[in-house]
Amino acid sequence: MKKTIFCLLSFVLLTISSALSQNLISKKSPTHKELRATRLKNEHINRGIHLGVNFLNHQNTVVSPLIYSGIGASLAVERQNEFGNTMKTNNARVQFNMNKAENSMGNTQAVAVQLGYDYLKRAFVDKLFVGGAVQLNGNVRTAPDLGNNSVQYEVFPTIGLSSKYKIDFKLFKRNFGFETSLKLPLVGVLVATPKYAFTSDETSVNLMAVGMMTNPQTQFWLNLPAGKRFPSRQRRVGYEWNMNRFGRGNDRQITIGTHSLYFVASLEKLK
Repeated sequence: MKKTIFCLLSFVLLTISSALSQNLISKKSPTHKELRATRLKNEHINRGIHLGVNFLNHQNTVVSPLIYSGIGASLAVERQNEFGNTMKTNNARVQFNMNKAENSMGNTQAVAVQLGYDYLKRAFVDKLFVGGAVQLNGNVRTAPDLGNNSVQYEVFPTIGLSSKYKIDFKLFKRNFGFETSLKLPLVGVLVATPKYAFTSDETSVNLMAVGMMTNPQTQFWLNLPAGKRFPSRQRRVGYEWNMNRFGRGNDRQITIGTHSLYFVASLEKLK
């Protein structure tokens, strides 16, 4: 009798384990292609194009103690990919300025270019994303009055922290949106010329970190209601402050501060 019960129990256990194993085998994990298809299906893509004006202050103590300032034009392009708790942002910005030295006849023409990539994750607050950013910045200036130093440039790639907060709200039964972001580079490399005053072919290369460089960048955007003609496109206005300061003391200190106001701007939902 005991042998019969033992045999029956063994048969039942073997049957159950076989069924479970068959079920586990039939449930295959999704392939990379299937995961990618799911991500693309649920991905939200926005593209922003912004045109505006800026006001710039600049000083390079190597070549001159004068502070140059002036107004110019700014063009910025941004692409946001958001999937689940992840946001990836590619951005580019070009600025052109005509600057004049205070209490002097000296003037400069400046072009600034910035390329950036942000990888952010949703934080403990639902609308807040935090992560890292990689940026490549470049400035070129011409100053005919400075002789051998008439052409100056800086190239400085940086790695640092980045954050973005975005929220949608209704006002007068219309949909608005607000976004703000902050970037704080921590480590970078500065390639600059001239290295010394009155020279044009000396280039300095310096590894920079917090304390040797100050490069915060912040933005504020107000997204306006979309029109009936283009329901996927929101007009927006924005303000950006960008600060670049390198070096300690007066031997080698480069300071560039820019205020930009974007008033011809839009955010389009591509997907």
